[in-house]
Amino acid sequence: MYKLYIKKEKFKLTTLNKCTHLGNLYEARVCIPEKKLNEINRALRENSEKNHYSILVEDLPIPEGFVYPTYFELNDFTFPFQEIVNTYGFPRYQEINPSLFNIVTFPFLFGVMFGDIGHGLLLFLFGSYLVLNNENISKGNNSLLKGFSKARYLLFLMGLFAFYSGWMYNDFLSIPLNIFGSCYFNDSVIKFFYFLV
Repeated sequence: MYKLYIKKEKFKLTTLNKCTHLGNLYEARVCIPEKKLNEINRALRENSEKNHYSILVEDLPIPEGFVYPTYFELNDFTFPFQEIVNTYGFPRYQEINPSLFNIVTFPFLFGVMFGDIGHGLLLFLFGSYLVLNNENISKGNNSLLKGFSKARYLLFLMGLFAFYSGWMYNDFLSIPLNIFGSCYFNDSVIKFFYFLV
């Protein structure tokens, strides 16, 4: 409880430090998505009536050379892929968002790298469990599973592609299998044997 209180206070003070402070007046210039404008105005109005202070919202002209911030609407599925892209850098305003391509390429390349039937199946089952039981996990007290629940779709797809690639590689828990046979025949060993004889 104390950690949450301190975290909220720190967040408030960090936000206020970004504002221009003039006596009892705090001035903030922010960019907000047009879709959220009515919702934000309503929340500001309700908050000002509840706490008895006034908030003035003005639509200011855009300064010359202003760089717009980037905003992407995310859902539970696209969130982890956007986070992967954000670790390398944020896409600029009106730039193509690479996380759309990342949704397929990242799990697929993971599967190519980590192709194993057994490991892929375990990861796939764990991801499936997280996807199917997300509501119970979010309501429960297990903080470890809550941490994984944000990446549940990513883990699910990574397990699926690793399982698929494991069948292509004939590999089960790092034990080579010969289920489908091989299209290659190594006759160099036979030639070497004839040479010795």
